[in-house]
Amino acid sequence: RVRAEACSRRRARHSVASATAISALDTPSSEAGLAVDPFALTRQDMRRLKQKIKVVIDKKLGSGDKAHPVLKSSSREFFERSEKTWRPMVALLLSKAFAGETEDGADPEHHDDAMVIAEIIEIMHTSTVIHDTVLEDYEAFEKGNMAHRIYSSSIAGNKVSILAGDFLLSRASVLLSTLRNTDVVEIMAGALEAIMKGQMQLHRPVDDAPVGMDAYVTNLETRSGNLLASGCLCAALVAGYDRDSAVAQAAFAYGMNLGVAYQIVKDLQITERNYEKLFNKMQLAVPPATA
Repeated sequence: RVRAEACSRRRARHSVASATAISALDTPSSEAGLAVDPFALTRQDMRRLKQKIKVVIDKKLGSGDKAHPVLKSSSREFFERSEKTWRPMVALLLSKAFAGETEDGADPEHHDDAMVIAEIIEIMHTSTVIHDTVLEDYEAFEKGNMAHRIYSSSIAGNKVSILAGDFLLSRASVLLSTLRNTDVVEIMAGALEAIMKGQMQLHRPVDDAPVGMDAYVTNLETRSGNLLASGCLCAALVAGYDRDSAVAQAAFAYGMNLGVAYQIVKDLQITERNYEKLFNKMQLAVPPATA
């Protein structure tokens, strides 16, 4: 019954997102059929965002004290990774879409708040990435991060990795307080709780945990989709939409679906690489057939 209700809620969210997408397709701007690069649309905002995050890492918010060099280097490694920073970009694009074009081409009034939300999304996501690099007892040292390389120790590297992730989460909490919006604070705090819950379900499942595709997607919604969905919802709130409005709910559904879809593709790529490595090992283990 619980699984059926979860599937029903998922279908409802998909319906809302689909209806919103169909409505958007009816607008004249989509009839041109022109391909638009979302990264080009938000290039200036993303440049500002990365600069702000750099300041967040280098200095403690609200004071002139510098952060610990190991924490800085560990955190910076993940912000400068090769993966494109697309999650905050989604919130920024929604912020622009909610207000439409202004007469002078300037950003809407709520865009500064949306910038803070985008920053929080990226910092929270990066903190979970850092926590994911904590090595298990059976994992090779080479799989570690900057902290492991600095200390040449799995134990010390793990401790610093945990501290670096927590360090970023504390920054996200301070940034949340600057918005002075209790709904946004509540939603993003709930997103953080969902991430931790989803990670526990993934790495330390209980004995009677459900298995199968529905359980997998539910876990993705909790540990991956919820953060982006919450960020999109908050972008709608600072734009002036009510929390229960159709627009706000569509923003949440859009972020959820996009976050889950991305993680599914990423998981498939990891699975394919693992199968390829296993297949190569099997080929080396089995001697070639003689004629």
